[in-house]
Amino acid sequence: MEDKKSNCEHLTELQRESIRTGLSQSCLMKAFSDNLFYMQGRSRISATPNDEYMAAAYTQST
Repeated sequence: MEDKKSNCEHLTELQRESIRTGLSQSCLMKAFSDNLFYMQGRSRISATPNDEYMAAAYTQST
């Protein structure tokens, strides 16, 4: 048991909580960024307000 506990101590909060199901701020920000890039095909620099809206909608629906 101690080995598993010590192995998990080095994981970050984002690694412990799934990006797709996590509700922490860091997970939601990562999911939004992933959806913007992979679902919309845009970077933060080239995204329109509609692209950001759609990425937010995809983030909330997963």
